[in-house]
Amino acid sequence: MIDFRYHLVSLVGVFLALTVGIVLGSTMLQDPLLDRLNADAAQMRDEAEELRAEKDAADRRYAGVTALVAAWSGDMVADQLDDERVVIVEAPGVDATTRDQLADQVTAAGATMTGRVSFTERYLDPAEAPHVRDLTDDLVSEPELDSPELPSGGAYERAAVLLASVLLTAPEDADERSARETVLDGFHDGGLLGYGGQPARGADLALFLGPEGMGTPADSTNPDDPDAGYAPILALAEAADATGDGTVIAGAPESAQESGLVAHARAAGDAITTVDIAGDPAGDIVTVYALAGAAHGNVGHYGIGPGSDDYLPDPVPPAPDEEDDE
Repeated sequence: MIDFRYHLVSLVGVFLALTVGIVLGSTMLQDPLLDRLNADAAQMRDEAEELRAEKDAADRRYAGVTALVAAWSGDMVADQLDDERVVIVEAPGVDATTRDQLADQVTAAGATMTGRVSFTERYLDPAEAPHVRDLTDDLVSEPELDSPELPSGGAYERAAVLLASVLLTAPEDADERSARETVLDGFHDGGLLGYGGQPARGADLALFLGPEGMGTPADSTNPDDPDAGYAPILALAEAADATGDGTVIAGAPESAQESGLVAHARAAGDAITTVDIAGDPAGDIVTVYALAGAAHGNVGHYGIGPGSDDYLPDPVPPAPDEEDDE
């Protein structure tokens, strides 16, 4: 019969075996385990140093290539946009330096900048749709304005057609130009946009710019609201593309991510050219090439982000004198 002393001896034996195992493990296995861990740590440090050196070399190469492109950018874009008139349209949050650098490249390509239009956050607020509609309906009846026929759709579709007619067609005379300025002043006074230059002169091409960040607040990207997110800007881009000779939507690489303007444009379809590398010399040159292609009816998506076809148009649009030589 198994009694209590048997159980006690068995338990003591088990704990003794565990103790012996722990002692043996801590003495016999300690050194090999530490040696292995130290070796792994040393290997990881070496790999980290190699990666850091590779990154530093890549950064230096990128800086060198960027400097080289910047030095030759004038020659690379020369004559690409000869005799074209370009208006810049900005979503809220566009960096002024990025915009000015792009404007310089567009001018270097031979284009005339008619001006720029910068929309406010208020314009993107779906709650402002009634205000936008009322303002549009009031301004479209402005005397001396060659008023377009507005669609029966939503507020932003109606505003887009009116604004596109103001920005992308040439006024017939000084009175009509003054009426167009009244339209822009009306949207400005309503807190919906600002503008500089003389956009009421009318352009051939429209360059839309998105901010470097991810875009509009999460609560304004409600898929059930047709006026949410960047829908008002995209409605204007579509109207501008239909009214003028071509439209390009450009932004930094972040703009091609989920909530960026370029991402929204690409998700909407292939009708308008997009660029997601604007903001550095090479990307700005690609944007000029994209505009030149759009002027000839070519549509593409350029850059490095999701939905891009290639880094730049292929073939690169030839300069006008090269076209004449063919």
